[in-house]
Amino acid sequence: MASTDMVRILVSDHLDAHIGDIDPSQVAELTDVAQVNGEHALTIVTTQELEKTNRLLVRDAMGHWHEYVVLGIESEREDDGALWHEYYCVWSLQYDLSATFVDDMYGCGVVPGHASVPQTARRGLECALEGTSRWAIGSITVTTMAAASFYRRSGWEGLQTVVEKWGGELRATIGVDSSGIVSRAVDLLEHEGRAQAVRRFDYGFDVTGIKRTVSDDIWPCRIVPLGASQETEDGGYTRRSSIESVNGGVEWLQDDSAVPDCRVPDGNGGWEYTWQIVKSDTYEDPADVKQWALDNMEEWTRPKVSYEVDVLQLAQAGIDAHGVALGDEVVVVDRDWGDGGLRIQSRVVKVEEDLIDHTDVTLTISNVTGTLADQLSDIAAQV
Repeated sequence: MASTDMVRILVSDHLDAHIGDIDPSQVAELTDVAQVNGEHALTIVTTQELEKTNRLLVRDAMGHWHEYVVLGIESEREDDGALWHEYYCVWSLQYDLSATFVDDMYGCGVVPGHASVPQTARRGLECALEGTSRWAIGSITVTTMAAASFYRRSGWEGLQTVVEKWGGELRATIGVDSSGIVSRAVDLLEHEGRAQAVRRFDYGFDVTGIKRTVSDDIWPCRIVPLGASQETEDGGYTRRSSIESVNGGVEWLQDDSAVPDCRVPDGNGGWEYTWQIVKSDTYEDPADVKQWALDNMEEWTRPKVSYEVDVLQLAQAGIDAHGVALGDEVVVVDRDWGDGGLRIQSRVVKVEEDLIDHTDVTLTISNVTGTLADQLSDIAAQV
């Protein structure tokens, strides 16, 4: 059974009418998963009965409220006669926007047969949210200008389009008072979490395990960037622009640092190179497309490495100055990894936490690029 100091969980129906609280003594499992621009889900195992589309409000240690919608339900009678229910609950932002319909082809700067007209990120959010009055626009720190079509898609697909075209990271802000939820807003942030390293974790002290994963993506050393195409009046699309006119007559860019690890002999005394085509739906001018590709080169030409860190002594995220929240920069040290030890500094892109036992936390630290040799260092000299 759960401890009585677990988080409070409020239950309401789909009309936001308060039903009651879930009794902590009747909860066996409670796990929260949050990922930057990805999954936000809550799994709860309890003897209390809930209905599909019931809404759960959970307040974290920083005092922020998170709302989930009950979707999946599994019930099982155990040997002692107790009836337990496992509920899978999704982010209310995803649920609400998945159930809306957007039919805006031209409102965000896309005009068939003509050059697109870049719009602000606020305008992009307005288009994505046009099918609902439940969610308002909150904080926006993204300054990118872009254009997109929101024709015949759900609002959730529209939000994914906003992230793809304008960039940024989505956050839901829930306003709550004594009467229940009073506001729901979508934030679009350049960077969720704190950009400076807020915590260091050491293996053997507050880290019980480290798992390193190198992605199985093809590793290219040459990139062929293509610009945006435009829809024509007859329903077709124009040809995507290439960069050879501004790149010395060649349509590719090369990451020289990746070449020794990627090229192979061609059998005739020369080399064959690994390639990847990348497409921008934002930039059309060849010079802009080239600059976009140069700015993002390492994303494609460096191996993607992620780490899962099992943290023993981390209290609830954000509870004090040493707490860690989604999106924060952290440092992880394993002095016994390799010859010189392992020191990683990167972002927490996923947090999986047992809300009953707050010491059971797994952080996924991703977007770490480079070879293992790049990450090995003299720990004593750097920390």
